[in-house]
Amino acid sequence: MKRTRPDYPDFISWQNLSETEDDPMVLLSRSGGKKVTDNYEVFPYPEQDKNGAYHLYFFTHGFRYMTSETIDRIKKLEVGETLYLMHDAQNDFDSNALMLRTKDFYLLGFCPRYLLNDVFPLLKKYPDAVKVTLELVNLPPAPLQMRLLCHLIVKHDDFQPFSSEMYESLAVPIFR
Repeated sequence: MKRTRPDYPDFISWQNLSETEDDPMVLLSRSGGKKVTDNYEVFPYPEQDKNGAYHLYFFTHGFRYMTSETIDRIKKLEVGETLYLMHDAQNDFDSNALMLRTKDFYLLGFCPRYLLNDVFPLLKKYPDAVKVTLELVNLPPAPLQMRLLCHLIVKHDDFQPFSSEMYESLAVPIFR
């Protein structure tokens, strides 16, 4: 988004960034940088803190499929609230889908697919190693894809972010 747009300050605040953190790569990775016409998504590499925990921020996916009751429940969510990851075994589109829910079992959407290969196996073996908290709730007029900003925290020695073959380079040599 161009800085000259009147809604640019809103765009920055919906991502829980300050106006000094408006580096284009930070904005792309936090927002996903995705448009309807895109076939790609930009996402950040988890940052490791001094205690060895990895941190990553993401917006929930699939919000447009949530019920009106869920949308009403979102208005009552509190920043810092723990969200729970739940395997969606009946998802025809993706059998490894991870849903996010509240303590009182309201489904809030999905974790981004780019986290599945890393988080799902770890969650199955070590459920306490993965934690998600609500970082920010953006009510309308924020776009649906920016309503719930989540903070993923992973602390386990087995966690190797983006190490599966899904993340191998797609680059092909031009000259042989």
